[in-house]
Amino acid sequence: IYRYCFIKCFHFFCSRNVGKVDGLVGAFDNSDWSPGAITKAFYVGLFAYSGWNYLNCMIEEMNNPRRDLPLAIIISCLLVTFIYTMANVAYVTVVSPYEILTTPAVAITFSVRIYGVMWWIMPIFVALSTFGGVNGTVMTTSRMFFVASQVNQMPKLLCFLHMDRMTPISAVVFTCITSLCYLLVGDIYSLITYLGFVQWLAIGSCVFIVIVFRITRRHHPRPVKAPILFAIIYVLITLFLVIFAFVAAPTESCKEKK
Repeated sequence: IYRYCFIKCFHFFCSRNVGKVDGLVGAFDNSDWSPGAITKAFYVGLFAYSGWNYLNCMIEEMNNPRRDLPLAIIISCLLVTFIYTMANVAYVTVVSPYEILTTPAVAITFSVRIYGVMWWIMPIFVALSTFGGVNGTVMTTSRMFFVASQVNQMPKLLCFLHMDRMTPISAVVFTCITSLCYLLVGDIYSLITYLGFVQWLAIGSCVFIVIVFRITRRHHPRPVKAPILFAIIYVLITLFLVIFAFVAAPTESCKEKK
C-alpha cells in the first residue's frame, strides 16, 4: 500500500511539473446534483472507506480499547484518505475525464501510459489491495456472526471454533458463501447500492440505540465514550443516505434486480 501511495504521489508531482493538469480543470462539469444522485455517489465513495468500522468488531481482542480504538480509526482514516485522494489526482493528471467515465479499468489505462511494457505492475498492486480488504472483511464479519450466534441472535452452527487454530471456522465459511452469492450480481454499482442501503440502515440504527442508551442508562460503565453530538450528526447523515437512496433507487434498495 505504501509503495502504491508513493508511486501515485510521484507521478502526480511529475505530471504537475510538466503541466499535465487539464483533467483537474472543470472536473465537476455536467455533474448531476440531485439528492438521489448525490446519495448514490456517497454510497460509492463510502464503500471505499467502509473498513473504518471493522475495528469496532475487534474490541474484544484489544488490550487497551480505550486508547487503541480511537487511535487506530483516526490514523487509518487519514492514511486511506490521503492514499485515495492522491490516487484519483494521479488518474486525472494522466487520463482524461471522458476516458475515466468510459474505460472499464482506469488503473490499467493509467499504468499503460505511465509504465509502458511494465503496465502489469498496477494490476498486482490492485490485487494486493483487494486481498487486504477481503482479509479484513472476512476476519471482522465472521467474528460478528460468531458473537451473534453465542447470544442466540444467529444459528448456533456459526459459533463453532477450529480445533487447532481456534478461529470461527463455520462463520468464516458462511461469510465466504454469502460473498460468492453477492458476486452473482453483474453490476457493481447495483451491488454497492444493495449493500450500502442495508449497511447504513443497520449502522444508523445502532448509533441511534447508542443515543437512547446514553439518555436512559447514563451511569452505565463505558470503556469507549464519544461526544453525543457526533452520534446525533451521524444519525442525521445516515437518514439522508437511507431515505434518498430509497427514493432514487427503490429497486436496488429493496430487492435484487431480476
